[in-house]
Amino acid sequence: MKSHEKRLALPRTWAVARKSGTFIVRPNPGGHPRAYSLSIATFLREYAHLASTLKEARQLLNAGKVSVSGRVRKDYQYPVGLFDVVSIGETHLRLVLDVHGRLITVTADHPERTIMRVTAKSMVEDKVQLNCAGGRNLLIAKDNASVAKNYKVGDALLVTLPSQDVIDHFPFEKGVVVFLTGGSHPGQVGTVEQIKGRNVVFKLPSGEIFATMRRFAIPVGKTEPAITVTAKKN
Repeated sequence: MKSHEKRLALPRTWAVARKSGTFIVRPNPGGHPRAYSLSIATFLREYAHLASTLKEARQLLNAGKVSVSGRVRKDYQYPVGLFDVVSIGETHLRLVLDVHGRLITVTADHPERTIMRVTAKSMVEDKVQLNCAGGRNLLIAKDNASVAKNYKVGDALLVTLPSQDVIDHFPFEKGVVVFLTGGSHPGQVGTVEQIKGRNVVFKLPSGEIFATMRRFAIPVGKTEPAITVTAKKN
């Protein structure tokens, strides 16, 4: 697979300059959708602004100064996706969406935590396996089957990084706080008012009520987001 791609052909979700050059580093395939994933080299150059060239970005990575979600990464094509935390020294940045559906960074108030949405559930030998967004998996022992029974597809888990120990569980139900990734209100936070099959009705903090597809809504908290998912207003 090619290690680069043309800037003009990038997904619209990438908030990078299209005409500042011809090529940009292509991320390796990973657990995140193509539109919501970019290479760590691109993150360092275009988002964190800690490197002006690919050579400088690779020097930072090879020195072991960059970690993604708690693990040091040295592959400059390593994919960084939605809700991932990139740490460089004492700087911790989380990748989220703005109100235009573009990937942006916010300061991670809890860099040791992230939220994972459950996308599938199955049995592996005597354990329950939860497949989550971002390519993450959780194996729950048979002894905790009663706990795993409460985890359903569409729910979200607040976990520690990088160990993935479950801290809290956010069921997809009425009253839960959700972060929107698509539709007409991407990058916004709302409260679920009603669930209608594949659609969900939610209320924004402004009091406005809208409907969107259920797959666009990720539970992020019970009364407020458990992690920072939106940029703070000045």
